[in-house]
Amino acid sequence: MSAAAVRLFPQINEYKVIIGSILLYLPGVSITNGIKDALYGDIVASLTRLGEAILLVGILAAGVAISLFIGASWR
Repeated sequence: MSAAAVRLFPQINEYKVIIGSILLYLPGVSITNGIKDALYGDIVASLTRLGEAILLVGILAAGVAISLFIGASWR
């Protein structure tokens, strides 16, 4: 999708489009709740929420990296 946007509007930065679309999927609420649980003293719930959020961010980053790698090899 970002490649199509760049072809239609050459002044657009392709990587900014990709970053903007990925930001919607980042677990901001889960990270915030994990920090809130830590401040309330519930360490187990805090570590669980923060661990889940970190794994989700890692999976998203890996998926984007793989798709960019595959897309770059096709160009």
